[in-house]
Amino acid sequence: MSKTIERLLHGQFSYETGFLRFSEERLQLDLLPGEVLEGEFHIEGPQRGLVEGRVTSSEVRMQVITPDFSGAEDSVSYRFDASGLVNGDVLKGNFRILSNQGEYMLPFVVSIREAPMMSSLGEIRNLFHFANLAKTAWKEAVALFYSEHFARLFQGPDAQYESIYRGLQNHPGEERHVEEFLLAIHKKLPVEFIPDRKEIIYRRQDLIEDGQDSILIGRGGFGYCELFVSTDTSFLVPEKDHLTEEDFIGNSCRLPFRIDVSRLHEGLNLGAITFSNPYVKMVIRIRIEPPEKGTLLGVRLRKRQLTIRLMKLYESFRLKKRTSHSWMKEAEKLLEEMLALDEEDLSFLLYQAHFLITVDKVEEGKEILNRLKGRLTQGEIEEEVYCYYLYLTTLAGRDDDQIREIAEQIEEIFHENPDNWRIAWLLQFVSEEFAFSNAR
Repeated sequence: MSKTIERLLHGQFSYETGFLRFSEERLQLDLLPGEVLEGEFHIEGPQRGLVEGRVTSSEVRMQVITPDFSGAEDSVSYRFDASGLVNGDVLKGNFRILSNQGEYMLPFVVSIREAPMMSSLGEIRNLFHFANLAKTAWKEAVALFYSEHFARLFQGPDAQYESIYRGLQNHPGEERHVEEFLLAIHKKLPVEFIPDRKEIIYRRQDLIEDGQDSILIGRGGFGYCELFVSTDTSFLVPEKDHLTEEDFIGNSCRLPFRIDVSRLHEGLNLGAITFSNPYVKMVIRIRIEPPEKGTLLGVRLRKRQLTIRLMKLYESFRLKKRTSHSWMKEAEKLLEEMLALDEEDLSFLLYQAHFLITVDKVEEGKEILNRLKGRLTQGEIEEEVYCYYLYLTTLAGRDDDQIREIAEQIEEIFHENPDNWRIAWLLQFVSEEFAFSNAR
């Protein structure tokens, strides 16, 4: 065999009676950039006689793996390495076959092309296909928009939009830029958001404590779904300040919000909750109408409001959310407002006495309690108010016998009112005071 090959390489051919046939007239290969492809072609000689030969390639990237062949029929394996080639490259060359049946040329053409952009809808060939993908699988379309292959779509009529894409594709994952692109090329309309109400009206007398409500937002269309939530007043407290696709169930989202009654002022309270993004702005007006001035309902409501504010103020102080100085200053101001509303209100006067005792103005607190003694007859006022008065006398007096007597009295009242948690709370404090007194 080696002698035959050497003879052929020196141009000494023996064309006896045959010829060679090949399985392909020309090899046409399509590869991806960087792909390595192996294949083979078949050589068939005359049935009679010995066929021998060698195959070489004119292109260095086309390597002949099995260059020698012999027999009436044989195959030649090859390998092509597309490393370093890019989309659109075309390489042409020939396999040169030297044999005892003559010299032959088998041409090959290798074309380099990109892999098709596949999606859940199939291959994406143009921007129309991409817009359809965005409509049915928005997140998938966003990922494709920022992929390295997307720029291949800008061919033919779509080439005019490439500059728009280049200006928007530098922030991977940003859905808003995909929305802007589709809007700019006229492939979609902005997502439409529709609130269930444009104005909400409350009556102040219905908001004794913090009010809870919600706004339902409907959605139409596909694409970028994001809303920023803001308010123009402190008494409106939305549960979230940012809504995204995850907040929508189907095509609707419900946003709860709270009305902080401690932030409401006298008279008419106006506010708004705003939903916005770069393409839409919705303003929901909130109106809280006051009770009629001078009515019994209005006065009772105001008293209730002030009492709640005082309780919350004290709670924040006990939880160490406020300094003692801040609490004293705010509580004193609030008590002045209470007594200005009704200077004879029994509960307000007891709150004032409690405050004075707490800030070490015990004598001033005792003076108020002594002045109220004639008005505080058990059975003629609410039991919890009477127990509160008794509790305050223990803070002002510190007499062991008095504390024991008052503890027994409050305990007796509690047995008659076992469901009143306020009396139970006062009994606990007086009992602790009595235990401390005995320990001394």
